[in-house]
Amino acid sequence: MRKRIFILVIIGALLLTGTFSYNSASASGSNNIRVRISISSKSININVDGEYILKENPSISIPRGAYTISVLSNNNIGIKGANVDLTIPNSLTLIRCKYEGNGNNHLTIRGTDHGTINYLGDFVFTINSGNIRVVNHISLEEYLYGVVAYEMSNSYPLEALKTQAVSARGYAARAMASSSGDYDIGDKPNHQVYKGYNPSYTKVIEAVNSTAGEVLGYDGKIVETYYAASNGGQTDSPGNIWGFGATREAWEKDYEYKKKLYPYMVIKDDPYDLENPGSLYQELYVPKQVDGAGYLTESELPGEDVVITVNLNESCNVRKGPGTSHPVLGKAYVNSAYEWLETTNSSWYKIKFEGQEAYISRTYSEKVPNGRFLYTNIVLVDIQAKVHASLKSQGIEIEKPTDIKIITVDELKNGQEQYPGTGARSYVTAVGNATVAYIPKGSTELSAQSKVDFTLNLMVKSGSSFVTYSMAHDYLDHRLRMRGIKQAESEGGYYITNARYGHGVGMSQRGAQTMAGVYGMTYRDILGFYFEGTSIMQIGSYIPELPIKPEAPDPGSPSLTSTVHNIGANLITGLS
Repeated sequence: MRKRIFILVIIGALLLTGTFSYNSASASGSNNIRVRISISSKSININVDGEYILKENPSISIPRGAYTISVLSNNNIGIKGANVDLTIPNSLTLIRCKYEGNGNNHLTIRGTDHGTINYLGDFVFTINSGNIRVVNHISLEEYLYGVVAYEMSNSYPLEALKTQAVSARGYAARAMASSSGDYDIGDKPNHQVYKGYNPSYTKVIEAVNSTAGEVLGYDGKIVETYYAASNGGQTDSPGNIWGFGATREAWEKDYEYKKKLYPYMVIKDDPYDLENPGSLYQELYVPKQVDGAGYLTESELPGEDVVITVNLNESCNVRKGPGTSHPVLGKAYVNSAYEWLETTNSSWYKIKFEGQEAYISRTYSEKVPNGRFLYTNIVLVDIQAKVHASLKSQGIEIEKPTDIKIITVDELKNGQEQYPGTGARSYVTAVGNATVAYIPKGSTELSAQSKVDFTLNLMVKSGSSFVTYSMAHDYLDHRLRMRGIKQAESEGGYYITNARYGHGVGMSQRGAQTMAGVYGMTYRDILGFYFEGTSIMQIGSYIPELPIKPEAPDPGSPSLTSTVHNIGANLITGLS
């Protein structure tokens, strides 16, 4: 008779099955970009809202809740929170899965350089120089949701947002193609500003979706779609902005090389940028007739130095203390002068304002020597100083610049070009001629009138070149970088102009806003204006389906297999 042997104990020699495999939707590929998040710490706080799993062990879910990811000993990374306490060697990867519950299915990182930010996509946490490096692996299209909204604004016209989407996509695609490390691009302005995902920016999302996969091409290649906030009324070339050499010959060679390399980015007038009221622009008026025109005041303020206003369109606040948290006492207006009491710190002057001690920001004021002829117009103060230096070089001793009386500014025009011979309207100096009288040192009598040439520095020199990314200057807005002189015909004088917020190469975002919002131009029209001879190309970018979280096997129902014996539901046969 055949014996039956009932299974009372699971025989260890028999094979237990129940394994499964998992492939991440954010595996490396042309459709995904790797973005390094600007945070570096030994401990990072995150919050999971949705469905995530651990790539290193897909059977482990990372449920909704708060977690801390930390550097541990022996090059390990730990993740702790919401009933999870794990140690992973070398690298930890969180995979975003399909989610049908409540919430937005995103991951939040606290303490980035942009603040607390919500992100889509997967995340790789690795140890780099003792800290955690965070890289967001995300589809190119979803990445653009977090770029377009912050390089422009969700309030911009849709067609303008489309230009930004196409430009940013091309920039990112080129970065992906040329990267060789563990990330393709950063999240700051030196690459493109990227701040994750905000579902309320519906116009941005529409602009990205409606141009999915579109980039600009020239001769069949993706072009460099540079852009900046404002070009000041004229686009510039990459050869000017990024063509500096140690010598003039080196710059000219680099300029010509980049001109051929980027034939679609030319120097041209851009009236749309200037028309936009949001484009930053500064004008400083210089009168031709100074004496008797109300720009000259005999010095009645006590002290060796005074504070005059600069960089103002209308007015700035005067406060009770050295900081914006202090109460406002009143307004300081254009061409005003105050008694200087003290330089409180690098940001504030202490002044006498309407009979009481007060403080004015040094962003909007400048300390100058007091004297017989005190001008509240900062350009006239500068002309005084340059004339003083010129007369001194001729052997004429004058105690200080404010002992010089300006009668007329007879001429003021553009001087040295920043980029000679290129047609760029950007100047490093202004040259002029003034009729003056002065009180020689040791005298109290005013001299006869004479004409004196002078040169004003519109840009500050650093080494062999002029500063371009931080346009430091005593009274011109340092944020703007295209400077020059224009005639003020109706007023009978001159203007020092200061424009261009950004490098000015490629597309002006303010110009695109005007072209779309005021003139109804399409994104193709706008891109064609800024990138001549280009056309739209498709790179096949799309948002992939999220993976479904794998189901782990039931540990209470193991499966037994054997190549020798017959295994039934509750017995094994074929045993002797």
